[in-house]
Amino acid sequence: MVGGIYIAKSHDGLHWNYNDTKPVIHGESDCNNACVYNLEKGVYMLYMRGWHTAAAGWNNGKGNQRRRITYSESRDLKNWSEPQVIMSPDELDTNDFYGISVFRYANAYIGMLWVFDDDMYETIDIELCWSRDGIRWERHPERPKFIETEEKGKMGGYMVFPGQEPVIYGDNLYIYVNAHSKYPHNAQPENSTNWVYRTKLRMDGFVSLDAGSQMGSLITRPFTLQSDTIKINAATQGGYIIAELAEPYWFDPKGKAIEGFSAKDFDVFKEDSISHTLSWRGNSNLARLKGKRIMLKIAMVHSQLYSFTI
Repeated sequence: MVGGIYIAKSHDGLHWNYNDTKPVIHGESDCNNACVYNLEKGVYMLYMRGWHTAAAGWNNGKGNQRRRITYSESRDLKNWSEPQVIMSPDELDTNDFYGISVFRYANAYIGMLWVFDDDMYETIDIELCWSRDGIRWERHPERPKFIETEEKGKMGGYMVFPGQEPVIYGDNLYIYVNAHSKYPHNAQPENSTNWVYRTKLRMDGFVSLDAGSQMGSLITRPFTLQSDTIKINAATQGGYIIAELAEPYWFDPKGKAIEGFSAKDFDVFKEDSISHTLSWRGNSNLARLKGKRIMLKIAMVHSQLYSFTI
C-alpha cells in the first residue's frame, strides 16, 4: 500500500474493510487522527500531524522540526481539501503538538491537545482547547494541564493519550486514557507495557470559575433569555453562591437590578448540583423575562461554577 491515510468501512464497528487502493490523503501522520462530522457545514473534519511542515526536518536536517496540527475536510470522504496548519507552537510553547483528540460538545468543539516535551523529559501531557467552528482554536493563556503525567514509574508516568471523546454516563463524563509509565518517548522498547485507565469529570466539568475565602464575582454580557428558568452547574464547600438578574443600563455597566430578582431576594445556593434552578423568594419562573435582554450577576465564596444554562 502507498503511504497515506485510507478510509475504512464497517457495518458493525467490529469488522472493517479497506476498499480503496490509493490513500485519500498522501503523506504520513504517525499519531491517532481525529475525524468529526460538522452537521452545520455538512463536512467531515479531519485532524492530523502536520508532516508537510515538520517532516523535512526529520529527514534531512532542514525545515522546522516542530510538530503541528493540520486540518482537512471532505463532503464525501473521498475528496479532501489540502491540509492546512491550524495549530502551531508559539513563543510561549517549548514543545511540539504531537496530536489532538477532537469531539463535538453542545454547540462547540473541544480538543485535547497532546503536548510533547521533546526538549528534556520526552513526556506527553494533555492541554484543553476549544473552537466554535473546528478550525480557529483557543487555549488558556496560562496553558494548564488537563490530563497530566504522574510520577515517573507510576501508571502514566511519561505519556498519556486520551481517546477521541468522553463517554457520557449518568451525571459524569468518562475519558479513557492510554498510559505509558516506565520509559520516555524515544526510549520505548518494543515490549514496553502500557495501561488503559479511566478518568472522570462531572457533566460540563472541563473548566470552572473558582472562589476561595475572598468573594469572587462575575457579570455576563447581555443575553436574550431563551427559557423560563436559569440553571447552574456548581458546587460549594462550606461557601455559597448568590445570583441577581439585571437589565442593561447605559449609565452603569453593572446593569440595573430587575425588581424581584435582586441579590437580596435570591435563595442562596449552598449545594453541589449539576442542574440547580435559580430562584428568588421561592420563585424560579422567569416567563415574564423570556425573550428580553438581561445580565446574570453572580457572587461566590468557597465554590466552583462550571456552567449555567439560559
